[in-house]
Amino acid sequence: MRVVAAILFSLLVVGGTRVVAQSLPPVPDPKAFEPVGALSNGVQIHEATLAASAYSDDAVMLPPNGETVRGRAAIEAFWKQRFSTGFNAVDGGSNGLSTSGDLGYEWGSATFEVASGSATVTDVTKYVNVLKKDASGSWKIAMTIWTSSRPR
Repeated sequence: MRVVAAILFSLLVVGGTRVVAQSLPPVPDPKAFEPVGALSNGVQIHEATLAASAYSDDAVMLPPNGETVRGRAAIEAFWKQRFSTGFNAVDGGSNGLSTSGDLGYEWGSATFEVASGSATVTDVTKYVNVLKKDASGSWKIAMTIWTSSRPR
């Protein structure tokens, strides 16, 4: 019996078989979900100030088929304009969030209804938010970019 055990052990060691430990992905900082929630809630209830509160003062937003929007005040104006023209969130949500040190990212998808003349058009999007922890330790969105399923 000892001979069989020795042979099996030798085959494992000499044969180069190795055991690889798999580690779990790191758990994101739970506070990083706060700005994501503020943005989502603000968009859902058409509250531009709440949506913009998720962003840092110098944040950048890159909407599809549009100009770059720079700064929290301009982002709030962007959302006010969108809400005033029949922009409605229908469905969507985060697919994941990751943080490392003072940086993080969140990605997901959303479906919006957008007024277009007398019709309502559905727009299916994918997005990425880049998050950054500020000096006080609060997470804010530093950059947002999203796609559009609508042609230009």
